[in-house]
Amino acid sequence: MRIPRSKTTFEVIFIAINIIFQLNIAAQGKSELPIPRFVSIKSDEINLRSGPGNSYPIKFIYKFKSYPLEVIAEFEHWRLVKDNEGSQGWVHQSLLSGSRYVLIKDNKLTEKELKFQTLKNQAIIFRLPDEISHPILMAEIGVVAKIKKCLEHWCQIELEKKRGWIKKINLWGVYEYELFDK
Repeated sequence: MRIPRSKTTFEVIFIAINIIFQLNIAAQGKSELPIPRFVSIKSDEINLRSGPGNSYPIKFIYKFKSYPLEVIAEFEHWRLVKDNEGSQGWVHQSLLSGSRYVLIKDNKLTEKELKFQTLKNQAIIFRLPDEISHPILMAEIGVVAKIKKCLEHWCQIELEKKRGWIKKINLWGVYEYELFDK
């Protein structure tokens, strides 16, 4: 039995429109930015929620503007984020910024850098991205700094209106493979 041509054409058009409609719904709220990626807190206080919506309970309140977070998933206008301690929750996209900040997490030093005496809770910020460069600042572990540039092993940060270099392994908020110049 032969199907009339107009019915087959109608079915093809219907299926095509349905696919386009479904793709459009799936794309709504998606940023088209890479996942995972680092962002920062835009305001002085944000709520980390257990789900993607204002009706979900608040798990934690961040009270630190510019604190770095990692976006690990997206749902509509909500972002599933993770902090440096591994805590996860949902934040509305309007409360996050693409401005890059890092958290100084460690003070790992090489043999050459060990000549500079540091306290356990401090990291050295160098004048140049070099192990034999001179230190210009000592920063406490847990301090947040603006990130300016990243080379293979070093990142330039701005802290207290001073710029200096720190080993990438001592930072949370930048990926090991990232290279950039802002």
